[in-house]
Amino acid sequence: MGTTEQKLQALTTSVEDIQSAIGEKGVIITDTTLLREYGDKIRSINTGIEVNAPVIDISFGMDVNKGDVIYGKVKAYTKMPALEALPDNGLDVSFSPDGNRIAVTHVGSPYITLYQWSGTTYVKMPALEALPDYGSSASFSPDGNKIAVTHSGSPYITLYQWNGTTYVKMPALEALPDNGSDVSFSPDGNRIAVAHVGSPYITLYQWNGTTYVKMPALEALPGRGRGISFSPDGNKIAVAHSGSPYITLYQWNGTTYVKMPALEALAGTGNGVSFSPDGNRIAVTHVGTPCITLYQWSGTTYVKMPALEALPQVGNGISFSPDGNKIAVAHSSSPCITLYQWNGTTYVKMPALEALAGTGTGISFSNRGSFLAAAHYGSPYITVFAPLFEFSKENIYGSDTDVVYIPKETSAGGEETSAYKIQIS
Repeated sequence: MGTTEQKLQALTTSVEDIQSAIGEKGVIITDTTLLREYGDKIRSINTGIEVNAPVIDISFGMDVNKGDVIYGKVKAYTKMPALEALPDNGLDVSFSPDGNRIAVTHVGSPYITLYQWSGTTYVKMPALEALPDYGSSASFSPDGNKIAVTHSGSPYITLYQWNGTTYVKMPALEALPDNGSDVSFSPDGNRIAVAHVGSPYITLYQWNGTTYVKMPALEALPGRGRGISFSPDGNKIAVAHSGSPYITLYQWNGTTYVKMPALEALAGTGNGVSFSPDGNRIAVTHVGTPCITLYQWSGTTYVKMPALEALPQVGNGISFSPDGNKIAVAHSSSPCITLYQWNGTTYVKMPALEALAGTGTGISFSNRGSFLAAAHYGSPYITVFAPLFEFSKENIYGSDTDVVYIPKETSAGGEETSAYKIQIS
């Protein structure tokens, strides 16, 4: 069995290997993560809609059975058939961590609507208990069992809990000062950060084992909080807001979150904000050209990156793809949705997607980037895009991959064929 020292070394090596494997699945492990918490970390790994599908290796010219899963690189997104419409304008959208559900906040009762993956599309789930007024933002907890929603009407934030069949309202939290604008769960699910109207314009809640309770007030923002996001390690919070510099960062100091030195100001009021998956970049939408701004971590702070090609008008919702190589933006002015692709140096605009029915308000990638959902004005008020993949020998394996279903192929007579032919170039 070896000496005690050898046994400890073997245990350390095993733990490091488990840490690496969990990290490769996109679940955060830090130096403070306890070994007893690894089980929960493993259970939280996102498997998405591909969970029961076989994964196969691809070789040149081989036949692939319907439903088989292969690795490919997203080259574009195409509109899926329209989902059943919301009651009125969509305002924000969020995928559950496994990609099987979509939560949308909107105008019109019940002010929040959920869709469930059916195997071919997303279908409406039975209506949830209504919010007091229009929902402005929604966020799933990391385990998918809770949904936090900001809205108009006291208490301005509402939580729903999965009961095995549906999501039911949890007991009301202590109210915000005024209308909630945006909401974000910390990566471990123990905190909720809310941007809102009314000083201090940002509020945090802490899980106490039973519910979420307000944390001591943070130093106030200069104006209304509009967008909010935790960093992937949970140690920073980025807030887009009115009032210069229009974006503010808070840093965890072991006890609370304290303001970091001010970043170089945006061109105007910040609307949406998102951290890249590795935490090294922050993307912000705002008033004032170019309507989108990126910041890069320098080792001590975040510095502005060279300006991207401008959006046609004010940017609203913003989301990084799970691999960080794409940024999706919902905005005013057709096509109301724009994608940027990393080219090794900067993010460049991808070919325009088919336009939304009206102003894009919220946007979200699913956990593997397999789908892109946008909330917007104009019926059906929500639109989902599916990826178009390119397959080549070079991108079958590597960091820039996505897991996808092979679409069904039909013959000229409409019958489904037994396989889908893939030619690897």
